[in-house]
Amino acid sequence: MNAERLINRIICGYQYITFKDVIYKLANPSTDTKVAADNLYDRTYQDNLFSQFILKENIDSVLIQTEVITDSHDKDLSLTEKQLEKAKINLYKMFFHKKENEKYRKQIRSLSKLINESYNRKHSLDFLTLEHYCENIKNEYIISQTLSDNNNYIFKEYPNITQLIAQNVIPVDDYKRIARGDAWRKIYTAENNNIFSCSASEYTEEQKALLSISRMYDKVYSHPECPDERIIEDDDALDGWMLYQQEENKKKSKQEGVSKTLGKAKNADEVFLMAPDSRDTEHLQSIMDLNSPAALRRMDTRTTKLQQGVDIEDTYLPDTQAEIKQQLMEMNKKTKGI
Repeated sequence: MNAERLINRIICGYQYITFKDVIYKLANPSTDTKVAADNLYDRTYQDNLFSQFILKENIDSVLIQTEVITDSHDKDLSLTEKQLEKAKINLYKMFFHKKENEKYRKQIRSLSKLINESYNRKHSLDFLTLEHYCENIKNEYIISQTLSDNNNYIFKEYPNITQLIAQNVIPVDDYKRIARGDAWRKIYTAENNNIFSCSASEYTEEQKALLSISRMYDKVYSHPECPDERIIEDDDALDGWMLYQQEENKKKSKQEGVSKTLGKAKNADEVFLMAPDSRDTEHLQSIMDLNSPAALRRMDTRTTKLQQGVDIEDTYLPDTQAEIKQQLMEMNKKTKGI
């Protein structure tokens, strides 16, 4: 949909739905309507608690018993999500290398597809849960209080109307496209705190979503290491940039924590800490990452020598010898300068 039309729809706070050649207006539910709908949900839940519905907390066991998912589904999904994050970080890092860019985009598409399929399987039996039934009753009530024809609230053919409303939801990609665009940025910049003609508690879900994403871009643009505009305009690459910044911030926090822990030894050449579990490779890697590239090279050289099985003193290790040579060279320079 045209960005300007979407902006107008979001700002005004309501939308129009055409059904069987009749135009209906769908307004934002008032706080009173939301409270009444929540109360209806609670009453419906209690009234049907001992009915044939499955509780949401028990749906996983049903999914496993019917072999829709395996008992390792959640763990596998988590690992796939981490792989997707790494692929996005790599896309950001290699964004301007055509071959690598294409490789990581292919990975992202493949992993995203796997994740979507996993989510679909995970929620394939949600319609059997009591919570799903109560949510439908709640939504039915909200629509009955917000859908109107010539200012008369009506409620006819609920399933068909709700399907149309669901199809009219603005995708996240469109919110991002609007938030980056000049048409919205001009309004947002000029009226940052008074864009919508209502208090924050009365914002529609669409208004909240657009403001949230706009503020996200504010943080990106104001960041001291703001990425190239082409990366900002690429959703996957920008995700990678943000994930990379998170990793760097975590690493920095760990390094600061280690400095406090080491105390007098904070200027040590290499960092060695006891990992809670030697099999926890992720934790071990996070400890290794605290070392500088030079320190990692020294440790690698030292390990290679020691693996030869030769018992050698510290002063004969390659990294120590290199440091001694460097110190001697500096001393010679000072002596010549006298």
